[in-house]
Amino acid sequence: MPTPAPKQPSIESLTRRQFFGIYALIYVVYGIVALRVVLSAFESHLSHRYLLLVGVSLLTLSFVLTHLPSLLSSKRMALLLAFQSILILACSIVDESVFMTLLFFLPSIASLMLYFPGRTGIFVILLFMVGALGLRLVFFGLQRELVPLLLVFSGFFLIGSYIDMFLRAKEAFHESQDLLLEVQDSHKLLQLQAAQIEELATTRERNRLARELHDSVSQMLFSISFLAQSALLRLDQDPEKAKTPLTQLQNTSQNALKEMRALISQLRPPSEELNFLQMLRDYLDELTQQFSLRYSLDAPEEIELPPHLTFHLFRIVQEALHNVVKHTPTKHATLTIEQDHESLRLTLQDKGPGFDINTKRLDPSHYGLNTMQERAGLIDAILTIQTQAGQGTTLSLILPLQPPHPSVQES
Repeated sequence: MPTPAPKQPSIESLTRRQFFGIYALIYVVYGIVALRVVLSAFESHLSHRYLLLVGVSLLTLSFVLTHLPSLLSSKRMALLLAFQSILILACSIVDESVFMTLLFFLPSIASLMLYFPGRTGIFVILLFMVGALGLRLVFFGLQRELVPLLLVFSGFFLIGSYIDMFLRAKEAFHESQDLLLEVQDSHKLLQLQAAQIEELATTRERNRLARELHDSVSQMLFSISFLAQSALLRLDQDPEKAKTPLTQLQNTSQNALKEMRALISQLRPPSEELNFLQMLRDYLDELTQQFSLRYSLDAPEEIELPPHLTFHLFRIVQEALHNVVKHTPTKHATLTIEQDHESLRLTLQDKGPGFDINTKRLDPSHYGLNTMQERAGLIDAILTIQTQAGQGTTLSLILPLQPPHPSVQES
């Protein structure tokens, strides 16, 4: 799986250009307020007007420093913000009549929330508000400009909260983009795994068909050729004796034709328009006509399954029934199917010679058992086979009726 990208701080996820509008508005307000405070101080011949002018100049210089790349660190910014807060509080004390000096804190709010988002930034704003209110009460009392002061503090809190929400929204956007990339990577990986599974299944199916052709049809064709030569030799010497190999030749060719039809039937994809029971009954009828299969089927009247479950389940039963007609002399099978809202349970029993299942599983040439197990795994089904030499075979399958992994969808 792709490794998720590390969480980035808000100063990296939000560029200055994206934050330009907020800063522009804040600095316009700061410029107007600073100009009015300085002009009012000189018009009223404030005793500390030059000290106030120096304070405003230093404050403006500190705001410029907050935008220099060399100061993009939390420690340096914390020191600079502390200096600005102390300077603003000092100016508010020097300016005895103009409460607007506290508005100098607006640019500091923007930088504070940008570098220290969330509860930390809001807490520092509240701390500044408490300090400013305490100093105003100590130096000027409760009767002077208390209502405008509370309005300014409310504005501080609202601006800080707005910037914090802005940063959270931007951070959430980046996280959603990272999550989208992870989902896309996971989807590509699942598609790749599905393609690999499909290729593996195709290869196994080819190998199985090659083995079936070699074990059955190829051997029968060799027998046909041998019987034909024998009949030709006897035809000249004793025509009556030639009937025996000719009869054997006819039977062998018919069996070879049945084997080829069975293989072609397995290769033919099932139609999605038919339900599982209809497909199963059609295949049982084919085996009955071709191999004289005798069977009993106990199943509900209707079984509704998604196409991909129907496909794999039918292929499993198809392989099991093919093994019955191929390896069981009696050619008799008993099928039982039960279904409820949680699962589908299928049992297939025969009265054949049985086999050593551990030996068959370890033999790589026996693809049938391995293919059935692989198909069962693709649909999250549990497939068990109980058999012993001379005691027949019982195949049991439990299919959970829930959506499987996306990688098992049949193309």
